[in-house]
Amino acid sequence: MLCLYESLEEAAASVSAIIAERIIPATLEFMDQPTLEVVEDFAKIGLPTDVQAVLLIEQDGHPEAVSRDMQSIAKVCKQHGAKEVNIAHSEEEANALLTARRSALSALARLSPTTILEDATVPRSEMPAWCGQSKILRRSTK
Repeated sequence: MLCLYESLEEAAASVSAIIAERIIPATLEFMDQPTLEVVEDFAKIGLPTDVQAVLLIEQDGHPEAVSRDMQSIAKVCKQHGAKEVNIAHSEEEANALLTARRSALSALARLSPTTILEDATVPRSEMPAWCGQSKILRRSTK
């Protein structure tokens, strides 16, 4: 699933809301606009670069449970501002989304060989505020 957002904060709020619904996706990746641009330039897989953030979401398990979870996740994402929710309907579409996820480090390393990626440890309830602060930090370091 690929969910498109006009703001980092809406995407972050969706992450918190998904977990609050007691749905634990197999994959729940957050990519901001600059990362989308770099990954799309590297992998050329058709990622949108005109949005501020995307969530890449994958679920595994029994097909009925996966379908139910993905529908619930889509609903939550729409309720929290996703302007578009695309569920992969083929293996090819799913593989393209996985390529995006797997390409991020390689794509960013092209910009700087000393790229260091770290997972941010932020309480889910604070993610929207953290995203706002990260935008301020990114602007101040350009």
